[in-house]
Amino acid sequence: VGQETSLIEKFATILELPFTALRSATVPVPCEDHWIRPLVSLSTATSSFWVLWYLDKSFTTMLAAGYCAVSISLALCILRYTEDDKMPLVASVPLSLYGFFIAATWIDVIGKLVSMLEFLGTLTRIPSPILGMTVLAWGNSMGDLSANIAMAKKGMPDMATTGCFAGPSFNLLVGTGLGFLSLQRKLEMTYISPVTLTPSIRIGFLFILINCSSAIICGMFCKWEIPHR
Repeated sequence: VGQETSLIEKFATILELPFTALRSATVPVPCEDHWIRPLVSLSTATSSFWVLWYLDKSFTTMLAAGYCAVSISLALCILRYTEDDKMPLVASVPLSLYGFFIAATWIDVIGKLVSMLEFLGTLTRIPSPILGMTVLAWGNSMGDLSANIAMAKKGMPDMATTGCFAGPSFNLLVGTGLGFLSLQRKLEMTYISPVTLTPSIRIGFLFILINCSSAIICGMFCKWEIPHR
């Protein structure tokens, strides 16, 4: 079983490798734990091309050329003037915010997979709410799962436990809120459209309530401490 799992992981890694390389080459991460000066310089320079592709025709030729020139100049400054082990805080903070914006565009591009799920549901005649509660929910949770496990292994169980609830809460509140706000602006509605909860969505909310209630009850029985076993 371990060998089969290893082969599956290797196959998945090979499939993911092009996307991982492209993401690393376009998202600057000037954090001290992940500081690699040539990579940060490269990602800063190429991030402008990614943004131009993402926004398509939103830039004029002059503005696009200026944006590329600024990003390349900034990349050369990073390569020339920063140290090998870290980046000055006054420069790393704005660059981190810029990298967060670039990462958000990647999330939006990955969000196009929802259309593929709808197509899959049409072929298999599976209702879209069922796909959302199963395939999309599992895929959306894998990143949080790996990150939380990594933080727990590094001796930060409190942060890992917080991430288990903070990530879904952020997706539910901010993701749903911005989605409905974008839909309202797109349809040019001046009023808030009522939302009808289908039986599938009601079942999803029921599972969320059961999950949260179970976590609270388990926390009470464990005296709000994480057991070692």
